[in-house]
Amino acid sequence: MKAHGDAPSTGNEEKERELCGLVYLRYFKKLYVYIWHRVGKSKEVAQDLVQDVFLNAFKHVGRLQQQSSSYLAYLFKIAKNLLVSHYRKQKPIPMDPLPEVPMEPMRAVEEMLDAKMLLSRADRLPPHYRDVLRMKYIEELPIRTIAQNLGKTENAVKLSLYRAKRALRNDVAKSERTGTTV
Repeated sequence: MKAHGDAPSTGNEEKERELCGLVYLRYFKKLYVYIWHRVGKSKEVAQDLVQDVFLNAFKHVGRLQQQSSSYLAYLFKIAKNLLVSHYRKQKPIPMDPLPEVPMEPMRAVEEMLDAKMLLSRADRLPPHYRDVLRMKYIEELPIRTIAQNLGKTENAVKLSLYRAKRALRNDVAKSERTGTTV
């Protein structure tokens, strides 16, 4: 299509302009609604993108005329591609990492005392329970590695951990009932 004021238009260019006008009038609203919903209901962005859809379609008006399927499908394909480009251009919003909240000093002290108390109580457990607890909670080894180190199955290690923790709980409960510590 030539710009207005260029050489006299041929009948073919006149048909192209007429086709473009008809396509615009017929499909503008459908494209606008489609795009408007996908750009967060932003009127300005939707209008700009719909305009770009028609500009792209009219640049290639020959393709538009050759479409065996509907013009609307062709326009939606252009709209979809423009939406993808639109979202790719958008910069992600930088998010500052959340500041680390320090643990309350008294809580840290209490946890340290509880850990020391549990370790001292664990010393009174049978050696195989102590070993399993040490590997799991002090050395932070996975169950599979503990099992390999002890030459046991993973289920046997899980059972030993359960029994060791139960023994510690019973010991703590007993001392709380009697009022004794360590």
